[in-house]
Amino acid sequence: MSVLDEEYLKNTRKVYNDFCNQADNYRTSKDFIDNIPIEYLARYRELY
Repeated sequence: MSVLDEEYLKNTRKVYNDFCNQADNYRTSKDFIDNIPIEYLARYRELY
């Protein structure tokens, strides 16, 4: 998976739902998180 684009990352509900859909597979969910830029991870941590 490539680094997720900024437009996609602005839609926190979609990002959250997409992550939840992959959360049952450790490797897939880890890859998903690894492709989110660090500045967005900090933002999501504040939201949830």
